[in-house]
Amino acid sequence: MLLRCALFVLMATAIRCADVCEALPSAPSAEAHRLEWGSRSYVYRLTVNPKVAPFRITIRPIRVLKDSQTDFVHTADIEVASCRDGKRLQLLPVTSWETPNFASTFHAEDVNFDGYLDFAMVAEFGALFHKDWWWVYDPDSAKFVNNDLTRVLSALSANEIVIDSQNKQIIARQVSASCGRTQDRYRVIDDTLVFQHQEVADFRPGGCSVGVWDRVDGVMQMTTVRKPVGAESDSPRSPPIQHE
Repeated sequence: MLLRCALFVLMATAIRCADVCEALPSAPSAEAHRLEWGSRSYVYRLTVNPKVAPFRITIRPIRVLKDSQTDFVHTADIEVASCRDGKRLQLLPVTSWETPNFASTFHAEDVNFDGYLDFAMVAEFGALFHKDWWWVYDPDSAKFVNNDLTRVLSALSANEIVIDSQNKQIIARQVSASCGRTQDRYRVIDDTLVFQHQEVADFRPGGCSVGVWDRVDGVMQMTTVRKPVGAESDSPRSPPIQHE
């Protein structure tokens, strides 16, 4: 009888500790990249921190047929569930101007450098740019939230956005036919992006020059002017924008 009770306790403990996400991928696979836009749901396992139980992230695209290519509409839902029992914890709506292949654009990084992974998906894109929707993990509420930082990040448009965890900077890289590659670097301070380095392209009929600005003693200052190959030597016409 005692042996039977002990086995029952062990089985109950195993069930409670079961991981329903054990076989799930943590990042898009080759299959995800082959999916057609908005074709079907995709599921990931997300561990935001070793001290936090993992989450199951289910992305459910919504097929959208609309006349306008500029209006943002409801194009997907993200279900956040517990990997312990599969119980739904959150349902997050996604709005964008079309339904991209959300399965292949999902990525998790520590965007605010607080030690917990956050996640994002592409919301808008073009030939040389994209914008991401971000949800950051709030350890106090144990939920993924939108805040001032995610709203600023959703407006950040770049050819490539790099989360530099080693230097705790966000790098936005741009590409243009006239001025080549430029990049801006930001730090996250009080849930906003603060310029540390900015490269301002100045287009002129005779060519292009790039003004380089850096934060020196707490103030953004022009430190140099460079030009792409074949561009005329020229100074930028206007100061950088959005400085803090």
